[in-house]
Amino acid sequence: MDPAEGLIDHPYAVYDRLRDTAPVHRVAGTDGNPAWLVTRYEDVREALANPLLSMDKKHALPVVTRGCRCRPPSTPTS
Repeated sequence: MDPAEGLIDHPYAVYDRLRDTAPVHRVAGTDGNPAWLVTRYEDVREALANPLLSMDKKHALPVVTRGCRCRPPSTPTS
């Protein structure tokens, strides 16, 4: 059973379970792309303070999406 199962119908119970059993859990986003669900406050603070983590897509690793190998966008040169 996926620890995040039932998240939409019973979010509070699922978040409680995730904090206890899988505080950092890989999930699929609504678009099917993988994402990380971080459920404990201290883990979130640590992740946000970590300079190795970034939302900037130019730092993204190549991913496979729907059978297509996608590379991160290239940095424009001026």
